Parts: sequence; structure tokens; C-alpha cells
Amino acid sequence: PSKTPSVRPTRRPSAYPTRRPSKAPSANPTRRPSASPTSRSPTSLPTSYKGEFPYTLPAFRDKEWSTLDETIQDIAVNKLHYTPITWNVVGGGFAAIELKGWIGLDFDERRGAIQLGY
Repeated sequence: PSKTPSVRPTRRPSAYPTRRPSKAPSANPTRRPSASPTSRSPTSLPTSYKGEFPYTLPAFRDKEWSTLDETIQDIAVNKLHYTPITWNVVGGGFAAIELKGWIGLDFDERRGAIQLGY
């Protein structure tokens, strides 16, 4: 990354943003916040989807752990925190990752999910 700010920022976020901001200051920093803080949550409680999973799962998701190639196993373990046991319980919510929505995934979890085709 450059130490000088971009003259023309991109319109879309990068596919793999960094976890740390650059050390270079913004071109024109503001002295006050752009919006006042909110005083209440936009909704009282988060909602959850109770029906069938509305998206197509990757073809290998219903395969037994022992039949997966090592790359898929590595991503599932290191990025999505599956174990062979939690992987084999499809749709049971047995793995902690399955209880999170996309918005609840951290950077590494999202990256792993994308790498697996979610």
C-alpha cells in the first residue's frame, strides 16, 4: 500500500480489505463527526430465518468429512472452526459458525466461506 492517500478512491470496496488502516492521513480530514450518534437500536431484536436455507449450498457440503479433499478440510477447520464431527451434522446448527448470519462473520470466517463457495 502507498503511504500517500489516493487522489481518486475506488467506488467499490476491495475484495480483501486490510485489517489495519494505512498510516497516511486522509487527504482532507474532518474535524467533527459526519452524523450524530444514535440513541437507540434500529430494531429491538435481531431477526432470524426460521425456514429452509434460502441459498444453494456448495455441492460438497452434504459429503462426509472423510471424503473431502484436504484443501476444503483445511479451510473448514482453520477459517470456519468445523471439526469432522460438526461437519457431518448437516443443518443441525451443531457448529457455532452455522448459528451466525453473514453479518456476524469476522473477516477470516467470511473469507473462508467465500473460498468454499458460500
